[in-house]
Parts: sequence; structure tokens; C-alpha cells
Amino acid sequence: MKLKFVRTDDTIETKILISDEEEKDFEYLMFINKLIDGEPLEDTIYPDEVSDDEKKEIDKMIKQINEILITANEEN
Repeated sequence: MKLKFVRTDDTIETKILISDEEEKDFEYLMFINKLIDGEPLEDTIYPDEVSDDEKKEIDKMIKQINEILITANEEN
């Protein structure tokens, strides 16, 4: 699963790529269910309009989510 960020005016919208062909609007419930099922986050897709600082913060968040997912799977 990949997250794709799209800049729209002053906001950043989030999409979820289930496969390379299937893109959906971000839904927390679907996102959480995929994480619970053990599906890690892969490389994030950024448009050119996303700043390096924004990318850095998003990458930090994704790394933390993957680390929590790995820890939870090891405990089960």
C-alpha cells in the first residue's frame, strides 16, 4: 500500500494506492484495516509542489507507523 499526496491550493490531499492501478480517496478505516492486516506502507508518492520539509515530516510519520506495525506483528 502506498500513500500518494496531492497538493490542491493550500492543502495536501491524501490518496491510497492499493495496487499500481487502483487509487482511492484516503479513508481512515480502510487504512487502519490494511495496517491491521499487516500491509506495510511502501514508498510514498509526492508531487513536485510538496516541499522538502513536508516530505521529511510525512516520511517520519510513515516510518513510525511501519515500526509500530512491525512491533505489533512480532508480539502476535
